[in-house]
Amino acid sequence: MNWMAISSFVFVLSLSFVEPITSADAAPETVLYSFCSQADCADGASPLAAPTDVNDILYGTTEKGGTETCSCGTVFSFNLTTLVETVVYSFKGAPDSAFPDSSLIYANGALYGTTTTGGTGTNCTPEVDGCGSVFSVDPTTGTETVLHSFQADGTDGNFPQAALLYANGLLYGTTRAGGQHNEGIIFSINPKTSIEKVLYSFCSQQNCADGAFPVAPLTVVKDIFYGTTALGGANCSCGTVFAFDPKNATETVLYPFCSQRNCVDGEQPVAGLLDAMGALYGTAAWGGEYGYGTGFSLDPNTGIANIEYQFGKTKGSAGPDASLIEIDKTLYSTTGGSYRKFGEVFSLKPKTDKEKVLHSFHGSRDGAVPSGLVAVQGVLYGTTERGGDNCGRGCGTIFAIVP
Repeated sequence: MNWMAISSFVFVLSLSFVEPITSADAAPETVLYSFCSQADCADGASPLAAPTDVNDILYGTTEKGGTETCSCGTVFSFNLTTLVETVVYSFKGAPDSAFPDSSLIYANGALYGTTTTGGTGTNCTPEVDGCGSVFSVDPTTGTETVLHSFQADGTDGNFPQAALLYANGLLYGTTRAGGQHNEGIIFSINPKTSIEKVLYSFCSQQNCADGAFPVAPLTVVKDIFYGTTALGGANCSCGTVFAFDPKNATETVLYPFCSQRNCVDGEQPVAGLLDAMGALYGTAAWGGEYGYGTGFSLDPNTGIANIEYQFGKTKGSAGPDASLIEIDKTLYSTTGGSYRKFGEVFSLKPKTDKEKVLHSFHGSRDGAVPSGLVAVQGVLYGTTERGGDNCGRGCGTIFAIVP
């Protein structure tokens, strides 16, 4: 029995008391937890981002729910051995952080994340209480600290939507707005001093040729950061792949989308990049030959992009909007879906033009609108924003799939 078979066997054995979802999908899905299982959704509701694995414990965020009256969201843990979900922290709302919708990272014994609202900023927009924050949580004690609150004037950035990157002792991230041109920034924060620095303001070139509206996390390869912007670029404001050197604060566009006729290369990348197999891999949520997005690879040294897959080619996945992960040279991720409006988990084989739908969500007990994946010992784990057993249409789930 090979390693993958062993891990699959252990996984199935440990979940023998959990009822799998029966379907004709390539990889049956198992719902491990349905949010809002407690009164007033004290355990959280509506997770919008992929969980993070720390020693076989998943940590994540929910946009809503928690023990506070504002229902401002939570940081939660989920033990993969006991299948027990625990709220680590309930957000209180401004001036505390509020309504998280990005993944967490783990560094130096702490969890770090961002919220698009909350913090001490005021008068951000008429509808928003707080301009967003960067926070830390001690997973052992549940102590939360707001490291930085973004301010209304936007000079320090506004509304961070992406997960953070930890490198060289600093936290790095992006905001979708703010900066010199109100089209987003790259920033750093010292977690020890809470000092934030704006490293780059997007739309610094004519017609935002350098990109605009970054909503995806950064990826580091050999001390260079790589990322995407959903808008901007030299063509139709269809987004970019960029490189950023933190030593000299220099940004370079490696690839502007819609560089090919009829945007067959895709447009609006909203997911982060994956460094794997000697290239950067990513997705564009829209555009492409069929209008439902593309999967691409890019050589960071030459800027040459190759289209790995045209979504919408078959009645499979469509609209990829979460970062890819890799297991044994196969790529995995989720889509919100256009053919199947509740989303899918899919696999993609680079250089083969082969994509497989592993699971299509039904919008009911098995979940709806998946938020991305994490791999733990060969098993795929993820969350869905909706679906599950509770609160009407469901307040979301934690699920597992053995690919």
